[in-house]
Amino acid sequence: MEEVSEPHPKYPVGDRTFFCVEYPGAVKNVDRAVNSLGGERAIAQAFQNGDNHRMELRYRPGDPFCHSINGNVVSTPRLLLKVTRRRRRDQPEDQAQVTTEVLGTIPYTCRFRSLGDFQYLVPETDPIYKMHKDLRVGHVENIKEFQLSFDDKTLDNLQNLPPPAFSAAEVPSKYEFKQNAPVMRVRIKQPDGTYKMKLVNRTVIQARLLTSAAFEAENVPTKSNHPLPDPIGNTIQVIDKLKELYKSRPIWSKTALKYRLTLDERKYLNDALPHFAYTFQTGPWRDCWIPYGLDPRKNKKYHIYQQLDFRISPQAKTKVRAQRALHVRNHVDQDARRGGLPSEPSVYEFDGERIPSRSAWFQMCDITDPDFVDIICNPNYLHDGPPTKRYGYYYPSAFLAVRAGIREKHSQMTTEGLAERMPDIARDLGRKIKMDMIEEFRRQQELAEARATPSTSTLTQPVDRHADDSDDDEGIIVLYSDDEEMIMEDDIIQDDNDDMELLPTKEEPL
Repeated sequence: MEEVSEPHPKYPVGDRTFFCVEYPGAVKNVDRAVNSLGGERAIAQAFQNGDNHRMELRYRPGDPFCHSINGNVVSTPRLLLKVTRRRRRDQPEDQAQVTTEVLGTIPYTCRFRSLGDFQYLVPETDPIYKMHKDLRVGHVENIKEFQLSFDDKTLDNLQNLPPPAFSAAEVPSKYEFKQNAPVMRVRIKQPDGTYKMKLVNRTVIQARLLTSAAFEAENVPTKSNHPLPDPIGNTIQVIDKLKELYKSRPIWSKTALKYRLTLDERKYLNDALPHFAYTFQTGPWRDCWIPYGLDPRKNKKYHIYQQLDFRISPQAKTKVRAQRALHVRNHVDQDARRGGLPSEPSVYEFDGERIPSRSAWFQMCDITDPDFVDIICNPNYLHDGPPTKRYGYYYPSAFLAVRAGIREKHSQMTTEGLAERMPDIARDLGRKIKMDMIEEFRRQQELAEARATPSTSTLTQPVDRHADDSDDDEGIIVLYSDDEEMIMEDDIIQDDNDDMELLPTKEEPL
């Protein structure tokens, strides 16, 4: 015969709602405990806001410099159980009568799990303490009479305001000391034939002995500024390959060079480049690698190797289709795994069709989009003066038009996968360039007048109307007239449809 279990008893749950505070201390006086939590109003407000709300506990509620302990209000499905135990004086403990009653539910509980901060006790006689009290009460006269002591002899009383918090972390971190994985023990042979153990960190990046020049420098480096070690092994092979690449193109970006090398050869690129190339710190060829002795500022034909960069808007996000891969993607194709050349020119080229990478740095020669090639290779958009730090050999309007167009196409391709053609990008560009020439001529006149009367004239910084469209902060285009004739605005702007005539120029120091 099967045993029939008795049903579990049912207990009624009261309709009242309670809130629990796990107070970090032994409570002997409830009023003082409530006061340390900010009072009944602060407690009610903390529980009213629900989850993730904080409650501050101050063991010295009257001290304005007391650092609080933060407690978090979390949801807890609990019941409040009242246990009553009754017995007579002459009755044994085990014969007491115990009754239970469920008073209600506890939907939220405040828990104090944070570490207490360091405390700084400011004496009540300290002027800072009195000043803080006057500010809270509003004693205007005492506030007016307050003065700090600037006597260097009172070094024992610094009168410093304690900071709002001393420690930045509220939760202790689990620190497990272990040996750094990249650090390994190696044996170093000594001159006397013995061996000595040494700790070596394999992840330490060695300093690259790069040679760089400022754009304002008069001459460019003809050799490395550092004593370079003699190339050995694969570094020699990479140097020979780079020399062959530089025969077809005098100025390269490091990214473009990487995609002309195999994966094994890329490991030695940083060691090979400083042996025969330098880079500019600023200017239109910034971060480009140029052979020693070659100065692109001396010949206008190097305009095609200028760099163009722009900021990528944070709203532009690449659209990625959902897919599942069976292995981890290595970001290289099969040819690269076999030691061949990787086929990802979109990293450093911009053709307006392939979705570019997150790069926003291109050389002019690597921009093959037909919408911009007509502007980049058009000699009418190049001036004959020395290159400027911001635009190089290009007129400001032409350079900014190309950059704005590429930025717009780059955003369209990364968000929508396709960019619209821009056949009218060069519209009205000739008139804007003529305005550039007029503004530059006026600026040259102001400089000439300032040099003629240095005692009475004040030289001010000229306003560049393209400053808002540029991502850099300095550099202006400079044009100089050979015949020193007065050029008026009416003589230059005759018709928007006329061909643009450029002024013959020469270099003249400011």
